[in-house]
Amino acid sequence: MLTKLKIFFESISDVSSAENVTDEQIQHAAAVLLVEAMMADHHVDESELEQLVKSLQDLFQISAEQSQTLMQLASEKHTNLVSLQEMTSIINATKDQTLKKNIVFAMWCIALADENKDKYEEHLIRKVADLLYISHGDFIQARLRAENRYT
Repeated sequence: MLTKLKIFFESISDVSSAENVTDEQIQHAAAVLLVEAMMADHHVDESELEQLVKSLQDLFQISAEQSQTLMQLASEKHTNLVSLQEMTSIINATKDQTLKKNIVFAMWCIALADENKDKYEEHLIRKVADLLYISHGDFIQARLRAENRYT
């Protein structure tokens, strides 16, 4: 399975339309965005790691083990990521607005897991929301839902 995932990351830029996008590619692109949210403030808290694993499980109905593997591969991709658009274009190819909103919500949950709303995390999430064509209202709604979780 790891070999398949590594091959995916090497060919990720070849995605051009929804018919070429696999569920696995969508999961990996979303995982990279969630890792970006966790790393935005340059400090990784244990609560953020736990929330990342939980968010991946919730988003894709996968096991904790699969979520851990996905997180590790996404962390590797994160270190070499040149542009967020590389990941958001894969997700945009699906045209699944609910998935996009859920990814933004998951990013907020990770950012708020350490009980510290950092300006860099907010900036990143706003940028990703824009790249995913999420309305400002949906962006705010996702943030409020995540804040309500931690209050």
